[in-house]
Amino acid sequence: MRIPDLLIMDAVVGMEGNGPASPELREIGLVLAAENAVALDGVVARMMGLDPARLRFLQKAKTMGLGDFDSQMIKIDGEMRILPDFKLPPLGGEAISGNPLG
Repeated sequence: MRIPDLLIMDAVVGMEGNGPASPELREIGLVLAAENAVALDGVVARMMGLDPARLRFLQKAKTMGLGDFDSQMIKIDGEMRILPDFKLPPLGGEAISGNPLG
């Protein structure tokens, strides 16, 4: 398996809430790029108002040496902005953070 050199995330229009079963679309207006998926997911988690350290899939990826979501380890070119009132899945995303398979 080869780890990608570049990851691009289309966040021009995003989905929030309990998608994809009942998608609520939201204008975000961004295209994000990174050399590391764990860092990218960590930044996006923060943008949605989540602490990436509470997401088990990111904890596991970091433990496996796939990258780091620590904001002190990530260089952001441009503005990092929080998406106000971003609607998370039910339980405020706790279902994701508590998933033992995460």
